[in-house]
Amino acid sequence: MPRPLLALSVALAAAACSSPDPLTGAAAARSRGASVVEEGPEPARGGSAASRPENPWLDDLQDLARVNGQVITLREIRHSMGPAYDQYLDRLEDLSRFVRAKVLERLLRRIVVEEARRIGFTVTDEDLDQETQRQERRAAEAGTTLERTILDQGMTRREWDDDLRDDILFFRARAYFTGQFPDRFYDLDRYRPSVDPFVRPEEIRRFGEEHAEELAVRTAARATVRVIDLRFDSFRGPGASEEEARRACERAMDAVGERLRAGEPFADLARELSRGPEAVDGGLVGPFEGEGPLRREYREWAFREGRKDGDLSPRFALPTGLVVLRMERLEPERVRPIEEWAPEARARLLDVKRTLAWNDVQAALLEEASVQPADLKASLLAQLRGNGRRLRGELP
Repeated sequence: MPRPLLALSVALAAAACSSPDPLTGAAAARSRGASVVEEGPEPARGGSAASRPENPWLDDLQDLARVNGQVITLREIRHSMGPAYDQYLDRLEDLSRFVRAKVLERLLRRIVVEEARRIGFTVTDEDLDQETQRQERRAAEAGTTLERTILDQGMTRREWDDDLRDDILFFRARAYFTGQFPDRFYDLDRYRPSVDPFVRPEEIRRFGEEHAEELAVRTAARATVRVIDLRFDSFRGPGASEEEARRACERAMDAVGERLRAGEPFADLARELSRGPEAVDGGLVGPFEGEGPLRREYREWAFREGRKDGDLSPRFALPTGLVVLRMERLEPERVRPIEEWAPEARARLLDVKRTLAWNDVQAALLEEASVQPADLKASLLAQLRGNGRRLRGELP
């Protein structure tokens, strides 16, 4: 029998408080970021005492947990963490926390994969080939190869393929338990019930009431304006005083008013004369709401009662110059009809239902499973039940 790691809550913490032995050989190479892959057949479970490393964090054959008689070893956890595992060998408190989280994750994955096989899901060679091709494309997009990725994970190709088969089963089971299979797959008694994808109209209305802001059921008033921004610096000639530049700017703004009254388009004048960044767009700014990044005096003018499209503002005196606004478009506050936000509400409700169904299925499978150490099962069940309460609270 392999030498078991002490209960995670004790052993990992104890390892975190001890100094690791100096690394040698492959372990030392891994700690420097190198990729080391053990080729050849899998080592026998347990092995002789002389062949096992003294540092428990490097003992790949160590049992971390047992799920329905199946062992989760440190080797499996190291594979799932990849090169990150070795980078934390000198930070054992953090590594202990990460390893425990990974053990919980792999524990649930084992249970789901086992249930997928029990209800009849299989992975064909064609399935494996298709997923392998997808992984190869993903590696190429990242500028590497699948072979390099496998080496970086410290895995053999056989281990990679076995892990990939379990991934396919896991995601297939999740799709099934969240109601994404055709209806005919749910007709047999041996299949567990799945989430009901139907969302009732009253659920949508209630969800809209409870999440009005997120769904933008009520939209705030919005204003789009055009701006002509004249800067004092543009009128400061050689030897001119600050006061002379200011008076020249005022005369220029007077001329702007005359040209507007004569019928020249505001946008054309903004492109010609304005010095603000919005000049290239004819001075266009917005839309913006009553609370936003624009200056307070602009927003107060834009949303004053009785404001309408086409209104011109008085000139605003700023430290840098003079500004005049034109109301381009004012959109009043309104309540969106349910037809506009219902599709989003329905999609979100369905997502919550699917997430809740998946959470509850995992909790039910975990309750039936035999798990050692026992504290892992208790911890994970508490987490899943807490998630379930939170998700139910999100439903109307």
